[in-house]
Amino acid sequence: MMKFTKADAISGLDPSSLAEAPKLVDSVARAMEGLAEEVQSLDQGHWKWVPRWIKVVATELELLKTNMLQIWFISAVADPRHGAPAQQARDATYSIEVIQDKIEYHRLQSNLVPRNKILNHLFKLLLALRCRWNRSNPNRVIREIKAVNEKARRLVPLLDKGQGQFSSPPPSSIGSVSDTRQTVVYGRDRERDEVVRMLIRSCGEATPEIMVSLVGDGGIGKTTLAQMVFNDESVRKHFDVRCWVSVSSVSNQMELATEILRSAQPSWVGSDENKMVDFQVLQSELRQFVASKICLIVLDDVCNSKDEILLGILTPLLSADSRSRILVTSRMVPHILGSSQVYTVNPLDTDDCWSLLKEHAFPIDDENVHPDLQLIGKEIATKTNGSPLAAKLVGGLLGETRSKAHWRNILETGLQDGTVFSALLLSYKNLPGHLKRCFTYCSLFPEDYKFDPAHLSRLWIAEGFVHPQGRAEKRMEDIAREYFDQLLSRSFFQEINIGHKTYYLVHGLLHELAKSSAEEDCFRIDDGMNFDIPSTVRHLSVTMNSLPGLTNFSGLEKLRTLLIQPSLSSSSSCFQEDFAVNLKGILAKSKHLHVLDLSCYNSEELPNCINDLLHLRYLSIHGSIQRLPESIGRLWHLQTLRFTGECSLEKLPASIIMLVNLRHLIVETKYTAGLVGIGRLANLQGSLELHIEKREGHKLEELRNINGLRGLLKIKNLENVSSYEEACKAELNKKTHLNSLNLEWSFASRNNPPHADVEVLEGLKPHQDIKVLHIRRYCGTKAPSWLLSLQQVHSLHLINCRSLGILPPLGNLGSLRYLHMKELCAVDRIGHEFYGNGDVAFPSLSVLEFDDFPKLREWAGTEDKISFPCLERLIIVDCPELVGIPPFSATTREVTIERTCFMPYMRLVPFSSDSEKLQLDVCTTSGHFNGLLHKQHLKVVVALNITGAEQVVATEEIGSLVSLQRLQLRRCNFTDYNFSRFLQALPCLSSLEIIDLPSLTSLPALEIVGVSTMLTDLSVRNCQFLQSLSSLQFFDSLKYLVIERCPKVTATSFPLNFRSLSSLKVLRISHCSELQSLPMCGLPSSLETLHITGCHPELSKQSRNMKGHYVEKLAI
Repeated sequence: MMKFTKADAISGLDPSSLAEAPKLVDSVARAMEGLAEEVQSLDQGHWKWVPRWIKVVATELELLKTNMLQIWFISAVADPRHGAPAQQARDATYSIEVIQDKIEYHRLQSNLVPRNKILNHLFKLLLALRCRWNRSNPNRVIREIKAVNEKARRLVPLLDKGQGQFSSPPPSSIGSVSDTRQTVVYGRDRERDEVVRMLIRSCGEATPEIMVSLVGDGGIGKTTLAQMVFNDESVRKHFDVRCWVSVSSVSNQMELATEILRSAQPSWVGSDENKMVDFQVLQSELRQFVASKICLIVLDDVCNSKDEILLGILTPLLSADSRSRILVTSRMVPHILGSSQVYTVNPLDTDDCWSLLKEHAFPIDDENVHPDLQLIGKEIATKTNGSPLAAKLVGGLLGETRSKAHWRNILETGLQDGTVFSALLLSYKNLPGHLKRCFTYCSLFPEDYKFDPAHLSRLWIAEGFVHPQGRAEKRMEDIAREYFDQLLSRSFFQEINIGHKTYYLVHGLLHELAKSSAEEDCFRIDDGMNFDIPSTVRHLSVTMNSLPGLTNFSGLEKLRTLLIQPSLSSSSSCFQEDFAVNLKGILAKSKHLHVLDLSCYNSEELPNCINDLLHLRYLSIHGSIQRLPESIGRLWHLQTLRFTGECSLEKLPASIIMLVNLRHLIVETKYTAGLVGIGRLANLQGSLELHIEKREGHKLEELRNINGLRGLLKIKNLENVSSYEEACKAELNKKTHLNSLNLEWSFASRNNPPHADVEVLEGLKPHQDIKVLHIRRYCGTKAPSWLLSLQQVHSLHLINCRSLGILPPLGNLGSLRYLHMKELCAVDRIGHEFYGNGDVAFPSLSVLEFDDFPKLREWAGTEDKISFPCLERLIIVDCPELVGIPPFSATTREVTIERTCFMPYMRLVPFSSDSEKLQLDVCTTSGHFNGLLHKQHLKVVVALNITGAEQVVATEEIGSLVSLQRLQLRRCNFTDYNFSRFLQALPCLSSLEIIDLPSLTSLPALEIVGVSTMLTDLSVRNCQFLQSLSSLQFFDSLKYLVIERCPKVTATSFPLNFRSLSSLKVLRISHCSELQSLPMCGLPSSLETLHITGCHPELSKQSRNMKGHYVEKLAI
């Protein structure tokens, strides 16, 4: 790991200007001491601090803080031998912020605390006035602050003039590069193709190693190359499952195994039998998973220090299918991976470096306007020595200005040694002060931490890093996001695209730079780390195990940030009790915290001392908290209250509506539904739920001023709204950034006349940019007039609108992608009006769902226009009277039909390409597919699910399913004979799932059917009369076998040569009550995972002995 020192990131200042700074800071410190004494008088109600004095002081303090921040940022790059006052300026800035907080807190108190309580203290206030008359003089303090402000105003330009030669150039109007172009990778196409060939080499070639290692120096582009390979189309097609894990961010085997399983299966939650899983259980799950799939597992950023963690993981992974692969990125081949295929990632050539640098320096095609800069830029590219990271960082720096002198300076003196190290320092040193502060704050998080820009923005705002600077009309979150995008465009963050997921990392070398640059201000303590916290630290991240070491830290009183991270052994009740004691002691001293993260603290209640953290802006707590004290309503500076994990909260305290600065309440919306007077939280910007009542504090007008919502707004009990005028009071049309709106009446059968619902819905017109709209239990006979004005809506749900007889012309909604209509009981016909009046109806719709239309008989098509050109999925459920539907687009790949009898009349238009794939779900009592699909469709069906068929015969259409790979049959009344005939027509079948086939007594003899060589996965569940499995002997390719809840299966059900199934890797048998022993012939030697549960007790005894016999290979 490359090491950085503080001296690496600094440069000289003009000594004469710098000498004035300490004097100014001393003056500021004295002024703040005097002001602090005066502010203390606010606690005693000193009457001379009338609002006009507070306003003057607040204005002067904000100016002073701005000047002190500039002095801090400028002097922070000074050479230490000049005695730069960066530390003193920083301390003075923090002192100013503390006093600002106190003044604002008392202002809020005067507005929020009921007047009668203040009047009750009047006598005490008058006494305090007499005691302090001679000592209190607000005018004197204001004069002092103005005087030091004037000195600071004069000093800042002098310091800035004396700054080093790489001062940040003046901003230009070139715009943000990151906003104008997509990420492009240069010079890696050949490497990508070579690595892809290594991963998908055919079985006919020499047997390759299952592991491939990408090796190269830091910043050379290993992760980027791995991303290209991971997202390559041929890799997508070859591997059933792809997962990506950043190894440097995990700390133990359990965590790594869990991350692999979650990446492969996002819905994975662990073993059903044992929620408190241990590592052996996870190993077993990994074995089962990789044995049944062709997997690509990327282990990114592996180092030798992780050998012990990798050892336990590789054991199950190395037993995967021979076509599976593990792709590793590392700076050197880890010892444990010595036998892997190694691919060395080399530096880029000069032309590719220039292309990459140019990509970050110029907007699209703009380089043609600056030929002189191109010449200089090409010379700079040669000095990056082929490092993509260096090229991106320097390109981002060059892109700040079109000044030829600035570019020449960087060429001649900025990259003298041509190392990545020098490029990192150069780019960091040229960051504006506010961006440096934001970047170094990231050192509080572990290496390879996945940053969420929204979460990080909330933290920056809470810390006071984000300043409007004359842009009061912009949200602080938008400004913070601009900061993030600026750092991203300069490559201080790295965008990682894995499949459809995007997240952001700080490169390992930059993370090291952030740590070294922030060591006096930000400090991180990991498990087992010997630490000596500098007394200057204001932002601290610590693991739960390391928390006791903070109890004697002298800087707790000045601490601004406390992020508590989980430890490996932090779940025992004894540990939790000790942790709670230490936490209370630490928080009792940390009075000036702005950010407190307790999301790993699993407790039912918060420590009471949190209520004394009056400066707190950000509080993150674990979902296990059941109660919040009413006194939390005193935290008037709080901006973010966040619950993590599954929330167990009984309810939110009523006092939460006193938190008038609250911007983000991150909790399930149901908790906001019962709050009385939620309209006071006018700054809320997330999601909200309101249950309308007729009493004060629960009416629609509570929503009037909450116009910053950006998530979901759910309004229920709309039957309690009586008129159009009352509905308009919500002013939904002013909520310009709202993403999703749910409008719900409580029940569909009501006494209200239909026109009442029509009027109310008309008054609930949302802003035209709404994206998702749900209307539920609306009893009106017509759709609202504003519905077709929602041209940005992409998801529309009309649920249980029982009186709506005619569908509106939804085909005019150009952005609509998902249309779900359910329980529209009055609709008997879908006519031409449904398609609208445009040339193309439903131009963007990809999913169309009709569910429970009991009267619908006719669905007309259109001949004069194109309709549904992008439809991919069609779902028709519970439409018993429907006798026909129009043709659908060739793009339709997935069709679900349940409890609908029109199947012989359905017809999709032919596919235009044989390369398409179709998944078909059918739920019907009819087993006949005559006329259901064109043969072109049937030839490309790869997955077929059939539910509830009384019989299935080998019709001509079934014979056309030549590409079918996955078949699921559920609750179908098949005889053994018909089942065999059905499978005979499926030559490519590789996965068969049989669920609840009551007439099935034996598996088909597939040696006759002719599909035995292809089938690799077989699952048989809940077949009550199945007793013969003898045909398993012909399943030569079978790898994964599941038998579940088949009570007539015994040891004699298996074939006599069951052990000859040489491909079988996973065998799972559960809840087969008559199975007393495993097959007498034994198990296949290839078996790696045996899972037996819920069978006869005798089998459990036998299986335990088997585990001892197979040692490492079986997990039972």
